[in-house]
Amino acid sequence: MPPRALSRQPTPFPPLSLLLLLPASQVCGDEVPRGKPHPDIFLEAARQLGMQPMECLVVEDAPSGVQGGIAAGMRVVVVPSLVGKHCDGSEYPAPDSSAQAGVVERVPSLLTWHPEAYGLPGFTDLVAGVTPLVRLG
Repeated sequence: MPPRALSRQPTPFPPLSLLLLLPASQVCGDEVPRGKPHPDIFLEAARQLGMQPMECLVVEDAPSGVQGGIAAGMRVVVVPSLVGKHCDGSEYPAPDSSAQAGVVERVPSLLTWHPEAYGLPGFTDLVAGVTPLVRLG
C-alpha cells in the first residue's frame, strides 16, 4: 500500500530536487471541502487507496489531525511534537492498543516508532535501534 501525505495546506509545488522525497500520492487541504479536525482529508485518502477507514493508520502530531483521524474511524498513532510549544498534551486522547478505531499508540518521536507493529515495512536505516536524522542539502 503506498503512503499518503495529508496536509491542510494548498497543493504544494516543490522544487524538482525534492520530488524524489514525496510519497506516491498526496491529498491536500484544497482538495477536500473541510479541513482538519473534520475527517474529509482522511476519508479522501482512503477512497483513493480503495480502502475502508478501519484498514487505515493515521500518524499525526497535531490535535486537530488526531481528531480528524478518529472522526474518520481510523486507527491513530500520535506523535505529539507540539507538546510544550502549543499544547500541554492533554489534547490527545489516551491510547488503547486494542481499539479498532481511535488512538492506538502514542510515541515521543518517529525515531522510536516501530511501524512493523502495524504490518508496515520497518525503517531500514536504523543505527543502534533508532532512525538517524539526516540533513538534506
